[in-house]
Amino acid sequence: MSRLYHKKVFWHKSFDTLAKELFNKNYSLHLFEHLLYSTDKHGMTMRELDRIIDELIDNKRCYFLYEVETRAKDEITKCVLRTGYDLDRDISIVFAISKDNKNIVKTAWLNRKDDRHNTLDKSKYYTPQRRF
Repeated sequence: MSRLYHKKVFWHKSFDTLAKELFNKNYSLHLFEHLLYSTDKHGMTMRELDRIIDELIDNKRCYFLYEVETRAKDEITKCVLRTGYDLDRDISIVFAISKDNKNIVKTAWLNRKDDRHNTLDKSKYYTPQRRF
C-alpha cells in the first residue's frame, strides 16, 4: 500500500536521508521531450537542470524536500524537492521509481521564489491514527 507524505502534515526524519537514494539524471520521456522540443519551457534548460542535479547528487546544493511517496515503511518511491534556479525562481524536481523499477527524474517545473503554495490540500496526505 502506498502512502503520500507532506512535510507540513506528517513526516519521518528518515525521509530526509532515504529520499537521496532516488537522485539521478535519467529523464523521463515526458521531461526529456519537454526540454528538447517544447516551445513552452518557461526558461528551464537541460544544461541548468543537469548542473542542479549533479550538485544535489554531490551534496553541494541546499534544497527543501517536501513530499515523498512510500511503498513500504522505509521504501520511498517518489520524492519532490525545491531548490534555487536563478535569482527570481526556484525549481521543483520529482525523482521517482518508474514502472520498470528504474530511478528517473519524472518532471520538473519553475516557480517564483515568493510562491509558497498556501493552498495545500492536507487530506491528500497520510496522517497516522491517534489512539486515546
